[in-house]
Amino acid sequence: MQVRAAPPPADDPERVAITVEDNGIGFDEKYLDRLFQPFQRLHSRQEYDGSGIGLAICRRIVERHGGALQASSRPGKGSIFTVILPMRPPPPGYSENEQGFP
Repeated sequence: MQVRAAPPPADDPERVAITVEDNGIGFDEKYLDRLFQPFQRLHSRQEYDGSGIGLAICRRIVERHGGALQASSRPGKGSIFTVILPMRPPPPGYSENEQGFP
């Protein structure tokens, strides 16, 4: 596993990206829309442990801090998760519906 943080890019100095890359089982990106949904599993309980809630919680925490969580992967090749966070905390009363991420 590798964890990297990069300084803010020149075109968006208000945000920073933290990348977590693993060499695990990976997943088919056609299931990306399900990946961050609570209790959505891509494999059976017999194949892999887990409740299917972990990534949903991670995404919710990141969004509450004004950020976004993205993923990319290939089956059998591992996954890359990117957390994009603002350099400053969001203002009081912030709504994640106003985050402005693609």
